[in-house]
Amino acid sequence: MNKRGLGRGLGALIPDASSYSPQVGEMILSLEIDTIEPNPHQPRRDFRDEDLAALATSIREEGVLQPILVRQPSPGRYQIVAGERRWRAAKLAGFDHIPAIVRDTREEQLLPLALVENLVRADLNPVEEALAYRDLAEEAGWSHSEIADRVGRSRSHVANAIRLLQLPPEILADVSHGRLTAGHARSILACDGDREAMLRLRDAILAGELSVREAEDRAAAEQHAQGNGQAATTSAPGRPRKKSRAREQSPEARELEEKLTRMFGTPAQLHERSGRGRVSFEFYSYDDLQRLTDLLFLAGNRGGFGI
Repeated sequence: MNKRGLGRGLGALIPDASSYSPQVGEMILSLEIDTIEPNPHQPRRDFRDEDLAALATSIREEGVLQPILVRQPSPGRYQIVAGERRWRAAKLAGFDHIPAIVRDTREEQLLPLALVENLVRADLNPVEEALAYRDLAEEAGWSHSEIADRVGRSRSHVANAIRLLQLPPEILADVSHGRLTAGHARSILACDGDREAMLRLRDAILAGELSVREAEDRAAAEQHAQGNGQAATTSAPGRPRKKSRAREQSPEARELEEKLTRMFGTPAQLHERSGRGRVSFEFYSYDDLQRLTDLLFLAGNRGGFGI
C-alpha cells in the first residue's frame, strides 16, 4: 500500500508495517506470553482456526521470526499494538515467551496503528475494515477525509465501506466469511433499508443467479415494485428480467476464474467459446478500476501473472 497517507505520526510509529525494527533506545525483548493481552481496538475480529494452526506449525519449526509490537500500560503488563495473530499462534504452538518490541504508544493511537498494520497486510475482510473506519470516526473523532488521508485510501472508499454496516447482520456475516463480495453487498444496499427485499436479493445472489450489475437492477426493481405492494419480478423498472442461465464451463476454466478472483480481489469471469474468449473483471468505483489497472500493469511488467 502506498504509505503517503500514513502521515501525522503514524508513519513514524510504523515506518514499515510489514517489518518492525527497534527504534533508537529500543530493544527486542523476550516477553512471557501470559503477560501480554490483545489490543482492545484490534480491527480484525476473525482469526480463523485453520490459519492459526498453519502459522503455529510454522512457528514450531522456525520460531517467531518477526517480533510483535507492544506497549506497557502498567508495570509487568503488555498490550499488543501489532502482531496479535503471531501471538495467538505462538500460544497455540506451546511457546511461553515471544520476541517483542516495547514502544511508547498512547491509548488513542492503538486503533489507527492496528488498522494501518492490518490494511498493509491485507488482513481485514470488508466488514472488519468498515468497523475499523467507523470506530475511527466515532472514537477518534476523525472525518472520512481524515481517515482516508491517514490510511492511504480515497474518501469514497471509506464512505462506501462504512455504508456496508447498514446491512442486516445475516448479510454482514456472509460478507465476513467470503460468501458475498463487497460489490454484491453494496448492490443490496440499494434496497434502501427494506430488510425483506435485502434478504431476497441476498438469497438470489448466493444461489449464483446474479452478477453485481444484475443485482443492482434487481434492487432497483424491488424499489419500483414496493410502490405497487409486490415483490420484484423484473430486472429493472419496466423491463422483464431475463432468466439467468448457468454458464457451461470446464473445470480448468472454473479453477482459473477462482485464481484470478483471488489474485485481483474482485469477481473475474472467463467467457470461452470454440477455443476463443475473453476475461472480465468487476469493479465498483474509479478507484477500484485504477487498482485493477495498476495490478494488470504490474503483472505485465513482471512478465506474467504466475497462475
